[in-house]
Amino acid sequence: MEAALRRFLQNSLGDYVSGGLTVDASRFPLTLRDLRLNERKIQTEIDDDSGGATPFHLSGGCIGCVSVDVGWSGVEIRVTDVVLNLSFSPSRAVRWATGQREPKDAGDAEHASAEAAAPPPPAPSPVAP
Repeated sequence: MEAALRRFLQNSLGDYVSGGLTVDASRFPLTLRDLRLNERKIQTEIDDDSGGATPFHLSGGCIGCVSVDVGWSGVEIRVTDVVLNLSFSPSRAVRWATGQREPKDAGDAEHASAEAAAPPPPAPSPVAP
């Protein structure tokens, strides 16, 4: 049971916690405290799920406590005091709301903004026969 819980926690939380997890599953309830989140990994997941256009960027976060208790009917995992620090980008919010893709670099962003602001060119005049 201890090895299975250690592996489960490592596989489900390990990549999302900075510095990885050190799990001592020799006594219960098992308690992990003050876990700092891996912002880059979580932001990558957010971007993948949203197509890279979400107006939010994870700048930090932590989990205050993960408690694992084993009982007769199964395992209870309780996660408390989750803090996510998100920054908000109004320009990304507009692109997200309109379904536009995020430009690949800052130069593209300026170019895309200029194109969006410029009026369309006039339609060509018909030529008389």
